[in-house]
Amino acid sequence: MMMISVFMPGNRLRFRYVNHRGQDELRDVVFRGLDYGSNEWYPDKQWFMRCYDVERDAYRSFALARIEGDAIEVVAGGLVDLVEGLTSPARPSPDLVKAAHDLVTAPWPSKLGDAI
Repeated sequence: MMMISVFMPGNRLRFRYVNHRGQDELRDVVFRGLDYGSNEWYPDKQWFMRCYDVERDAYRSFALARIEGDAIEVVAGGLVDLVEGLTSPARPSPDLVKAAHDLVTAPWPSKLGDAI
């Protein structure tokens, strides 16, 4: 798989991440976009993934340099896989497709709150 295909809005991703406190965790997220910049936890400019964190039920930014190892696993790709999963033979209902679309196209919150 080409690296760029990982960074498609709506892809569900899994990766090991070391936060600014040095805590190493497996993260399960829905990719929203990439940004170049800095924030209060990472003052040096760098690349960040904007994501919806599934387990924390919140939007988060992840410094690409803090991803452990060299693997980002694509758990499910695109809106349909996000809704129906990889093994479901049934087509998702229009309401579920709309909910998935709303998740990955919603405006990015202006304040993230908790540190990553």
